[in-house]
Amino acid sequence: MLHDLGKLRVPDEILNKPGPLTPEEHSIMRQHTTLGYELLCADVNLDPIISDVSRHHHERMDGRGYPEQLAEWQISRFARLVSIVDAFDAITSDRCYRDGLPASEAIRILFRNRGQQFDASMVEAFIRMIGVYPPGSLVELSTGEVAIVLATHPRRKLKPKVEVLLNGDKQPVTPRIIDLGGTGSEPDEGSPEIARPLSDGAFGVSLRDRIKQLMAVAGRNAS
Repeated sequence: MLHDLGKLRVPDEILNKPGPLTPEEHSIMRQHTTLGYELLCADVNLDPIISDVSRHHHERMDGRGYPEQLAEWQISRFARLVSIVDAFDAITSDRCYRDGLPASEAIRILFRNRGQQFDASMVEAFIRMIGVYPPGSLVELSTGEVAIVLATHPRRKLKPKVEVLLNGDKQPVTPRIIDLGGTGSEPDEGSPEIARPLSDGAFGVSLRDRIKQLMAVAGRNAS
């Protein structure tokens, strides 16, 4: 939660620019790692690894990162881990200059850059942990229905448990949960499959809105 603290000191016109940054703006943006490090070092009660992560989460395994172009052996395992999670979040989140990409595309980008930008073994562990279709991601089924992934099966990465929110005509339906991997030793025959991943917000469906709906229902039930 603190690794990008230095962005508080980056001018808003650069941080929220709706287009490509100029080389000069890139240089200023990159200073957020050092600025965050300085802010965190001012608190003597914080574990030093927190400030280390702030400073080094944009270093790369091939030594081409910033701000210090560290060699692989000089980058802490915590900074390596946060760099993967930070990149995954950046790729899948909406920005002022582009829409977020599906989680499956983020995974492909991470895998393609393992060993160069990211720690290879950590990338592979990350993918094993979250699955090909991570919980919270949006998918379209072979039936045309749209669903949110709820949970993954360790041995059935392509057949998670999902909650269907739109029918084949992309119209809202009463949410229902389908386990694409089945509940027995073998997947259920005739179960739909995932046809393609979708970006959050596709067809008017988003994880944030679904969470708000569930919280509202919980609030009404509690009262």
